[in-house]
Amino acid sequence: MDTPALNALTTQVLWATFFLSVLFGAITQRTHFCTMGAVSDIVTMGDWTRMRMWGMAIGVAMIGFYTLAVTGQIDPAKTLYASSRFIWLSALSGGLLFGFGMVLASGCGSKTLVRIGGGNLKSVVVFLTMGIAAFATLKGITAVVRVATVDRVALDFSGNAALSHWLGHMAGLTYGGGLPGVGVQHPIDKIYRALKIRSLDGADTMMEFMDKLSQVPLRYQPGTAWMYSLATDVCGALVEIISGKPFAQYLDEVIFQPLGMKDTAFQVAPGKVDRFAANYQRGPDKKLKLIDDPATSAFTREPGFKSGGGGLTGTSADYLRFCEMLRRGGELDGHRILGPRTLEIMHMNHL
Repeated sequence: MDTPALNALTTQVLWATFFLSVLFGAITQRTHFCTMGAVSDIVTMGDWTRMRMWGMAIGVAMIGFYTLAVTGQIDPAKTLYASSRFIWLSALSGGLLFGFGMVLASGCGSKTLVRIGGGNLKSVVVFLTMGIAAFATLKGITAVVRVATVDRVALDFSGNAALSHWLGHMAGLTYGGGLPGVGVQHPIDKIYRALKIRSLDGADTMMEFMDKLSQVPLRYQPGTAWMYSLATDVCGALVEIISGKPFAQYLDEVIFQPLGMKDTAFQVAPGKVDRFAANYQRGPDKKLKLIDDPATSAFTREPGFKSGGGGLTGTSADYLRFCEMLRRGGELDGHRILGPRTLEIMHMNHL
């Protein structure tokens, strides 16, 4: 979405919010809708009328929320109310402070607005204080205290890993101590090693890899943390399962051939080995050491496991065509590889 379109959408949302607020205020004034008043009516008079109104309002809100979710207007997984992490102490503390503030101000924010409309100057001070305090708690100086204290106390409910978690290394997996220079950092990493779960230089089929991975506990609840992992290899397995084609074949037919990436594959063909560059590593003494000789490289042999996380070889010219496809919005030379909406999602911050 470009800047003019974003500004137009912002204006529409602000106007819609304004008119909905006016409507809400009129209904509140007409019906005397108030949660605290509903509780008071039950305690003092045994009257459930306003509590039934409150229940109906909650029901309408829930129906509206799920309607927006079903029609694709919102993503429930990205909202506070559908999060698998329940910050109960923060909610309890906020509720107590809100209730205490209502007692001091003789009403909630809605009631304060009604009183402002009636010319009550005290309500203006109350309203400004509420706004400043709310902003400070969400994004201001007290937000730092909130995040460092009450927000840390939470309950994490189990939930399935979404596709975005697999694509963003937030699915609960690790590399099982297989990263050079990192090694085993957690007891779960030892399970990876015991089951010999590794994508590179492995001979497992995609299904064998997935079967082994299913025996390993998650390192953390999906979506609650980020850790570089085998999640991208799982994405490769998903491509193979959903498409019904071997992963390497799918990449060749759907991406490499349409884009003219003639030299990109999981194996360097015998006729191209003379163009295959040697790989050197610079040591602590600044000297270069040959670590992958083209004549004996493992990349000249077909790998047993086609990894979704790495292992392709190719040329800079091939990769330039892939980047140009991305730069042009997912299409190159009449071949569409990605849709515009997918590109928009790729530009978002998912952490």
